[in-house]
Amino acid sequence: MPLQIHKDFQQLDSALDEATAALEALAKLAGQDVDLPEWFDDLGDLKTAVQSVEGKINALASHLQSSDSEVLIKIGTHALNDVLNPISGNLVALAASPGDLNAARATLKTIVADFTSLLTTDEVVAIDGNPFKITVGVNAALSPSLTALSGKL
Repeated sequence: MPLQIHKDFQQLDSALDEATAALEALAKLAGQDVDLPEWFDDLGDLKTAVQSVEGKINALASHLQSSDSEVLIKIGTHALNDVLNPISGNLVALAASPGDLNAARATLKTIVADFTSLLTTDEVVAIDGNPFKITVGVNAALSPSLTALSGKL
């Protein structure tokens, strides 16, 4: 049974797919078939970064799951649950009702700001500094993509 933190990153990855598809369709409707906004590439870079973190989170989750400690299993199961679910939910909501391209851009800017602030939460700091010698690097992997995307929104 995969652990919740891995599921949360899968949901985030899926939500990024949905939001990207909706924004791309919206841009095409706005007559930007050829020249999508430059931040579309950065959204793709963020998706790639999320996918790279997924594998590392899965390695840590597997290690914690194989532990005999109920405390470690619980940490592995719920470490990012409350943090990632709102981000995923906001991306899915954006995909479902993006409005016009300017409204979608403003919404995405808020989502990116929220996502950036979660990188300094206790949960992410604990995962990145785990004592099991499993390098995860959530902050290091996602921060550059979020910064680049934020700068273009």
